[in-house]
Amino acid sequence: MSRGNRDNFDARTLEELPSQPGGYQRDIFSRICLNMIRTGYHKWGFVIYRCTYDDGELWNRYLAQLKQSCHEELVKGRRAELLEKYLDWVIIEDRDKLQCLETVIQFQEADTGDRFFRSRLPPMVITVIDRCWTSDRTQGNVTMNDGGYPAIDGCDRKYVGWEYFNTVFVASVYNDLHGELDDYESYQRPPAIYPLGKKSMPS
Repeated sequence: MSRGNRDNFDARTLEELPSQPGGYQRDIFSRICLNMIRTGYHKWGFVIYRCTYDDGELWNRYLAQLKQSCHEELVKGRRAELLEKYLDWVIIEDRDKLQCLETVIQFQEADTGDRFFRSRLPPMVITVIDRCWTSDRTQGNVTMNDGGYPAIDGCDRKYVGWEYFNTVFVASVYNDLHGELDDYESYQRPPAIYPLGKKSMPS
């Protein structure tokens, strides 16, 4: 349904939303909404691979904080009531196949749960992987193919097929991934952390 009113934050179902991008003037989650409307597939969310099995309680706290960050961002963007009912978290746990991977940062033991305290801790991140990337694939934007960077997994080009994202922005990351991960303006080459690259993962 198309609506003339561009401020449609009172919508509680997808049917109440516009079907064209022009109907989303200030909606930072417009791509999630539009994609569900266009495809008829009314789910969105993440597949999370558990890659560390040393501490079950720590893992549960990591997941809880990830979900809380997503909720808080949806509330701030005025889309929690609409989008949370379509949100799907798929958790893959396979100790035999995934324990050897080291792509999940552990949430610090000292976390009190207080948002101010948490902002002073090293960032909690997710790693987003471009499943289509190969080391010899040419990216659409030529600057992403530039070499001479410190090698990551043997690749010295700017774009290495994955990126760290601060979990505070987990919902908008999903929205932005309806575009391209290798966007030359926003891509932060590891170990830098999206969105600004001012923080980095420890080496």
